[in-house]
Formats: sequence, structure tokens, C-alpha cells
Amino acid sequence: MPIEDSRRLAIDISERLGGDPTPYSLVFHPRDLDEKPVVGTLVDDLTSIYEDLNEGTALLAAGGSAEDVIWAWHVKFQSHWSRHALGALHALNDMLR
Repeated sequence: MPIEDSRRLAIDISERLGGDPTPYSLVFHPRDLDEKPVVGTLVDDLTSIYEDLNEGTALLAAGGSAEDVIWAWHVKFQSHWSRHALGALHALNDMLR
């Protein structure tokens, strides 16, 4: 996804969330008890998830097979957007309490 499209997507998501990037803290490696928390944002999480899923959709539009798309989504899930999904779920869960 071109960087300008990604920026527009992040702005759109932020506006839908009331203009707030919705920051939260998380630990990347939860089994490392000495690791310090870092800041993530719901906007970044949702944008990253969309970008990774969009790659598979673009592959399909370019003539790729359904198996290729599923494989691409699987690899991206394992290597990247699963952590974003977990962070987003934690943030949303906290927001809705």
C-alpha cells in the first residue's frame, strides 16, 4: 500500500475514533518479566492490520490464487499483524469497560 494511502487510512481511522490515536502501553515480549512497556496506538494497530490484509486482496486482484492469498495472510498474521490485533483488542476492551 502506498505510503500516502496508508496515511489517509490512519487519518480516517483516527477521525472515526474521535480524532484520538488512542495510545496504550504494552509489553512486546510478555514472558520477559524485565521488559519495559512501550506505547502503541489503536490507530496504528488498525492501520497495520488493514495494510497486511490489503496485500492479500491486491494479490487476488492481480490474478493470484485463493491459496496464495491465504498463505500471504497466514504469513503476515504470524509475523506481524497478530500482535497488532492483540494490542487493539486490549485497548478496545479497556475502552469499553
